Amino acid sequence: MSDLTANEKLLISKICENNLEEVKQLLNESDVRIDCCDDNGMTGLQHSAYKGNDRICEYLIERGADVNHSQQIQGYTALMFAALGGHESVVSLLLESDANIDAINSVNRNAAQMAAFVGQHSAVAIINNFIRRQDIEYYTRIHGLETEPMITGRLVSPLHALVRQTNIHPIRIGLFLKNNWILIENGNKMIKVLELICEKQLKDKQNEMISMKIHYLAFLLRHSLKHLLKHHDKDSKQTKEEGIKKLELLLKSWLKSRESDGFPVFLEQLLRQSIREYPHHESALFQQLIRTLSTVEIGSEPSAISILSQAINGQKGFNDESLVCGTCGDNKPTKRCSQCKQITYTL
Repeated sequence: MSDLTANEKLLISKICENNLEEVKQLLNESDVRIDCCDDNGMTGLQHSAYKGNDRICEYLIERGADVNHSQQIQGYTALMFAALGGHESVVSLLLESDANIDAINSVNRNAAQMAAFVGQHSAVAIINNFIRRQDIEYYTRIHGLETEPMITGRLVSPLHALVRQTNIHPIRIGLFLKNNWILIENGNKMIKVLELICEKQLKDKQNEMISMKIHYLAFLLRHSLKHLLKHHDKDSKQTKEEGIKKLELLLKSWLKSRESDGFPVFLEQLLRQSIREYPHHESALFQQLIRTLSTVEIGSEPSAISILSQAINGQKGFNDESLVCGTCGDNKPTKRCSQCKQITYTL
């Protein structure tokens, strides 16, 4: 730290100690640069990302810290440090602050690849599933020959949260819709926007994984809406409570399994249908998924949800596969079946 002022050395030290109040005071000193580097080329933001302190990271970014600073001796960025440590909230914060997910270090690896190498699969999923909020806000403005925006501002946050879901299990998506009923109430608008995002991600951004995921979300939303309309009396207005009960029945029907082995046949068929209905058949990912599923009989492994999840989030390590909820696919479930003691649950 030979080129640092005394206050800058103290700043780095206080960041490593997670002392936010001292950091705030030091940044008000005239001889402190927001992106000052230690002997290894690490900035304060990179240190706080490595430590996983989202509050300090957020404050440094607000004060103008460079989220893509890469003068660290091995070319690591703040996003790489956060991803390597599995600090999910910091990863999300950096992505929202325009961190470059394609930046590579001295061994030609980006943040997602580094995280995958050390088994931080949740961090990998967050990076792979990232869509900027601005990409959703785009549809709140009038474009071309439109006479009104496709969606209103109050729909941006729930829709953005939906498209950034890393657990794409149908039950988890269904529960998300249940808890964000405004998406159901504006279902047709949501489907249209999702279809446009699906096409844009493929054609403009060449992101087949996100394009496939967005199509899948639109498919589940469309399927849910059809179920609600099918069981609705056209002569009366359906209340939110009635709709939620019908959605819950739909989710339960997805979980019904055959008696011989407990395999959820209906859910498997639904997921295979969602993949077949992907409109961009020229996609290499689509062709790969179709080829893979065509060789797997219903009831055999790998299942459609595992194939789809791996295509979107990346393959997990062996030890991670069993640590998921048997109902919704959530990681680190807190409950265990009282009879078999093997299957774990979140719900």
